[in-house]
Amino acid sequence: MFSGPRFSELVDPGAKFRAEHSAWLTHALRTRARYPRIPAKRADHGGFERLMSLPTGPSHADRWWRVALSRIGLGGGR
Repeated sequence: MFSGPRFSELVDPGAKFRAEHSAWLTHALRTRARYPRIPAKRADHGGFERLMSLPTGPSHADRWWRVALSRIGLGGGR
C-alpha cells in the first residue's frame, strides 16, 4: 500500500501526518467502508449538530480534541 519510508522513520511531523493520512485515505477508498462525514458548516452554524445532539456527543468531541491536541504537544489535560 505505502511504498515510501516507514511512518516511524519520518522525522518531520508534517511529512509523517501526510503519509499517515494518505495511507488512511487509500485504505478507506479501497474498502468502501462508511466513515463519518466531516460537516461542511462550522460548529457554531450547525456543523456536528447530529453528534452534539447525542447524550454522549459532547464528551466524545471533548475526548477527540484532547487526544488530538496532546499528540502535537498542545495540551490534553483539561
